Amino acid sequence: MRRAIPWLLLVAIGCGDDDDSAGVDGGSDGDADADADADADTDADADADGDADAGADGGGPGPERPVCVTGCGSASGVETGVAAGQDLQAAIDAAGPGDTLLLEAGATFTGHFELPVREGSDCVTIRTSTPDEELEPGVRVSPADAAMLARVVTPGDGLPAISTEPGAHHYRLVGLEIAPQSDASQVYSVVALGSSGQRQSSIEDVPHHIVIERSWIHGWPDADFKRGIALDSADTCIAQSWIDDFHSADQDSQAIGGFNGPGPFQILDNRLEAAAENVMFGGAVPSIPDLVPSDIEVRGNHFSKPLAWRAGDPANTGYTPVVKNLFEIKNGRDVVFEGNLLENNWAGADQHGFAIVLTPRGEQGAAPQATAERVWILRNHVRHVGGGVNILGRDGSGPSQQASDITIAENLFEDIRGDYARDVVRVIQFTEVAGLVVDHNTFVYADGSWPLARTYGEATTDFVYTNNVVEEREGLWSDCGANQAALDCLLPGARFEANVLIGGADGDFVSPNLYPATIDDVGFVDWSGGAEDFGGYAISDASPYAGAGTDGTTPGFDPEALEAALGQ
Repeated sequence: MRRAIPWLLLVAIGCGDDDDSAGVDGGSDGDADADADADADTDADADADGDADAGADGGGPGPERPVCVTGCGSASGVETGVAAGQDLQAAIDAAGPGDTLLLEAGATFTGHFELPVREGSDCVTIRTSTPDEELEPGVRVSPADAAMLARVVTPGDGLPAISTEPGAHHYRLVGLEIAPQSDASQVYSVVALGSSGQRQSSIEDVPHHIVIERSWIHGWPDADFKRGIALDSADTCIAQSWIDDFHSADQDSQAIGGFNGPGPFQILDNRLEAAAENVMFGGAVPSIPDLVPSDIEVRGNHFSKPLAWRAGDPANTGYTPVVKNLFEIKNGRDVVFEGNLLENNWAGADQHGFAIVLTPRGEQGAAPQATAERVWILRNHVRHVGGGVNILGRDGSGPSQQASDITIAENLFEDIRGDYARDVVRVIQFTEVAGLVVDHNTFVYADGSWPLARTYGEATTDFVYTNNVVEEREGLWSDCGANQAALDCLLPGARFEANVLIGGADGDFVSPNLYPATIDDVGFVDWSGGAEDFGGYAISDASPYAGAGTDGTTPGFDPEALEAALGQ
């Protein structure tokens, strides 16, 4: 029986509408190191989307494919060709609302180009001259499409290729290759949507209604490039793009990072490669008072770190950048993280190899509003990582808000590896969360022994752990006892039931759970072949545990729902 989950559209990014307002929230610094993480034992975080109630059945946004609503390119606009050698900034300055600039495909435009403020709510479109018939809308580009793109490059000097004036709005960038000019170019953020400091210290300063789609944004191999897109804007959508080669050997790096923009944000169907955090919100002090980046939709993306960045891997070239995690929230609210493929993350810097980290960071008291609240982590495929999810309730180094209302549901965590972890594998680790639901997930370990979940420090309230499929191994661990003792000590009033605890024993928990002695006793579709077809990790209809969930469905993830969310 499949679980019916209603769809909630959190964000509709509009160009050509009448709403030019910008909400209140936070983003990321184009030049500063947006991270100063403490040990991952004190790193964790966040929450579930607030517009609907995500109960123990994993309710929330459904598997429909995300769309970026642009509304750009009205028929009244003028199309202007910009050929190689022509002045791109002059063409941008002269464009009016609804106009389109057609940049010559294959041509290179070198400089620091700024998107100015102009009247009107029709988007100015800046795009390759390659028509949509050849560069298909809704299809992610890759480096293989470079010949069809127009190139916009920055010579360096610490400045981006494309930036925005304070308050700039209604722009659409399509089919561009955006990069540093060479591997020697000094660049902090290749694209800077918004900024920080006095230049952007109020909501009125925030750029908004900006779309980047079908574009390749990149650094260069074996050289330090901090960030692809600094997302310090509002009403912004990044879609069907390829953002790669962002890494640094001595500081944090991101494909997309923001701390001084309010949102809403959509990050949809992109390839995202970066060393420290592939995508991160928060991590520095916003210059807009009380800012929390909000209404964030991250769906259908491929997060990855190439093994060439891992010390000791046969593919490594000798360049080993700072590696931390794949997705992190240090300050964020109302986040839907759904239908993403996350792969390849290992212990590095002071981190344990977690794929996802939710950890409010108040920046030593300078941003006490920092939070991770109302976060849904739904129907994702996580594989080849040293840990699953790490959640910190409060910042131990200074005041922050408490992480709350977090749901982790219907995900497949595959190949959680001891050799990618710092010490022990931490599948789910958390402390002092106000409301945490872990429901209908399947966890596939590599060899070794580690807890099915780990809690420590202060108590977590409203904890629900139901309908999961996991090897019990060392059980539910806490620093004041294991299994039922952990529930009694640090998880008061917890609901822990209908989990398939492989290798566990009846009586380990007071509430009813399911205890197959071995993996072979579970009745998986094809456990041994699951790595080739993740559907093999699902419990079959012939299993004695089929339909044994608290909701009358089968415990573990639903392969059909995961395939739909991933767009397969």
